[in-house]
Amino acid sequence: MPPRGARGSDWMVVRRCLALVARLQRGPASPQELVQAVCDALGPDAYPPDPSARAAAFKHDRDHLRQHLDADFVYDPAARQYALTQAGPFGRLHLSDSALRAVRLLSEAFTGQMGARQEVQALLQELTTRLSPADQRRLETLNSAVDLDLQQDVDRGSIPEVVWQTVERAVRVQRKLCFNYISPRHEDRLPRYHEAAPAQMRFQRGHWYLYAFDLYSRDPYGEERFDSGYKNFRVQYICADEKLIISPTRLPGVARTPPRYEVHYRLEPRLARGQISHHFENTHITRLPDGRAEITATTDNLWEAAQVLLSYSDGCEVLGCPELRQMMVDRTRGMAAIYGLDVENRSKLADLPTNTDE
Repeated sequence: MPPRGARGSDWMVVRRCLALVARLQRGPASPQELVQAVCDALGPDAYPPDPSARAAAFKHDRDHLRQHLDADFVYDPAARQYALTQAGPFGRLHLSDSALRAVRLLSEAFTGQMGARQEVQALLQELTTRLSPADQRRLETLNSAVDLDLQQDVDRGSIPEVVWQTVERAVRVQRKLCFNYISPRHEDRLPRYHEAAPAQMRFQRGHWYLYAFDLYSRDPYGEERFDSGYKNFRVQYICADEKLIISPTRLPGVARTPPRYEVHYRLEPRLARGQISHHFENTHITRLPDGRAEITATTDNLWEAAQVLLSYSDGCEVLGCPELRQMMVDRTRGMAAIYGLDVENRSKLADLPTNTDE
């Protein structure tokens, strides 16, 4: 039992008021939720047990918030909730200069409203509103010396909110996701139905993908496929229709382990002399006497691996992983055919300019 007068002591009142501000900063709350938050923070005896005395103490705390802590709030009678409109000087966030520059950098890098970008924007907005007026003015005048290119301008399309929320929730709760999918690979532009076990959402090369195990698929002509393996589904191509649902039951059986591919490639001296990028997991670099370098690593995404290694042009040769090497051969031949070149005649390719930046 607290000492006599402890509940009404000046320090206890101050602590209760600060606890109220802390709870309201998390969002609107009912009177009962606010009182409970104070008791959770300061102990069950923070407020008197008698309902009338507790209500009176809670009212006095609200008055103290406005009169002594310069905080303000509004009450919504329809929702029966209080919402903070001004945290006051004791509820403000104070950041160092380096932290303010980081906030500025993130606000410039995470623009737009597609996917998780809007969540980052919401976080930055919440941080900004908690800053003091002086720090808010400083933030507006800061110029970032860093350009953090997250390739967010690559995809100018949009993802329906219902698609993003449904896919994100399916990944989070690990339940089967059912959806129609329209891929540009199919000339008929008709949806294919899929049931997939989601693993994670990925942002790669400016696009959002759902990485999932394709349990079942059916094309518009009735052809069915089962257990087609892990695939990257571009979230933008998932249809916002009646087929988009999350299974009510958890995925049965043992979780499927994503495939792991051993990648082995060699870089020419003009690319190997500098710092070699670690594009893949478990990267191991062996520098050769002739100036070249051999790299071994692992990946679960052969398509992405091929995209990365193709950027090296003729400065890279895939030595290991037959599937990846075949992908590189097929793409090289396809590009050579487009440009009217004989891929077997390297003398014709030797005079072509190459980008050696790394």
